[in-house]
Amino acid sequence: GEGVSEEVFWAQWRRRGGWWPDEPQMRAPTVGGMLTEGRPLSVPVPQVERIHYPFHLHIYPTVSLFDGRGANKSWLQELPDPMTTVSWQTWVEISPRTAAELGVGDEEVVRVVSRAGEVEAIVYIYEGIPDGVVAMPVGRGHQHYGRFASGKGSNPVRLLVSAVDEETGTLARGTTRVRIVPTGRRHPLARLESPEGIQYMREEHG
Repeated sequence: GEGVSEEVFWAQWRRRGGWWPDEPQMRAPTVGGMLTEGRPLSVPVPQVERIHYPFHLHIYPTVSLFDGRGANKSWLQELPDPMTTVSWQTWVEISPRTAAELGVGDEEVVRVVSRAGEVEAIVYIYEGIPDGVVAMPVGRGHQHYGRFASGKGSNPVRLLVSAVDEETGTLARGTTRVRIVPTGRRHPLARLESPEGIQYMREEHG
């Protein structure tokens, strides 16, 4: 400020951890104008779709395969996913409550069905996903693309009801709803973590 020596000026900066103006320099944006002209902020879902397809589908690229371009490399297929430690396979992440309601457990094979199609995946019960949402990694399920990619896992992009957003030309990944159908089959997940160890921690230290 005015009348403050240079030494005092710098001492104030050091004490405050930096230069922070007293008056706000930016205003928070307001929702309006272009955001609301001619289009709603949320899309209503018909009740019949909520009944037949009760879950929101979230698909995401993996660290190793990204969108599938690395699926023809065996060393990337073998690289364990950082969160689930699964490799080579396609899993579907389901919350513990949703899994209990569906009557499915870890490593059970289920069909994930949407209005566009269906794929099979192995159940991975994951406490970090909200009820009413299931998540699947993209990158596997190729029909071709070499011996390390062909026939490995499944492709959740086949489930997308609205594959391309008409305005932006990008994948509309958040608009698809699905249902989960148990098959009665089991298939071990190729993962590093131990389901027995997780269950032990839940029982002994939960």
